[in-house]
Order: sequence, then structure tokens, then C-alpha cells
Amino acid sequence: MGDTKEYPVVYLISPIMSTGDYEENVEAAREAALILWELGHAVHCPALNTHGMAGKLPEEVFVTGELAIARKCDLYAVVGRWENSKNCLDEVVEMSLAGKKEIPGGTQIELSTRMRRLKLFKAVT
Repeated sequence: MGDTKEYPVVYLISPIMSTGDYEENVEAAREAALILWELGHAVHCPALNTHGMAGKLPEEVFVTGELAIARKCDLYAVVGRWENSKNCLDEVVEMSLAGKKEIPGGTQIELSTRMRRLKLFKAVT
């Protein structure tokens, strides 16, 4: 299987439906996930995991499922106007309650800087 490196698994918290354009937000989340992969993390991105599933099942099914996945991740990262999204706020609280830490400051700064350069999300944390 090749490389046996252990990658920290990062849960990517980003707004999808509550702020801005849905498709633009999904694309921004995709770019953020790619940047984190490039920085040496394995990434779970809820925006991509459930993309195109809205309306197929009650939203609560996806929210509850994503929180279950979040608890299994090692770290979390936040991008975009996450503080304006109830789901993002709930995810941050859930990660904190589960004892999960945000990605290290240097990694967050690199992620934010690169997202700004790509002009993704209007305000990147």
C-alpha cells in the first residue's frame, strides 16, 4: 500500500448553506480540504461528504452523522464565516466537548493565507 505515514485526521468546519452561495461555499471547502491535505493532514470535509444530498433525507440525519464522524477525528479546522453558521458553531462546541483541538496555529495561518490568496470565502478565519 506504499507510505505508512500516520496522518492526523482533520474535521473541516466550514459554512455551506447559512452564508453566501451554496456552490461557492462547497468549492471553497474543497480548496480548503486540498490545502490541508497538501500540509500533511488527512481531511474529512462534511461539505463534500454530503454534497448533492440536500432534501434526500432530513437535514438532522446528516448533522447527527457528521457530528459522529467529527468525534472520531483528531483535530479540527475552521474556515469561512463559520461563526455565522449554527451548524458550524455546534460542530466547534462538539469538538471542544470531545477534547479535540484546533489545528496548530501555524497550519491555521497557512490555510487562511492560502484561502485569501485564492479569494475564497469573504472572511477566512
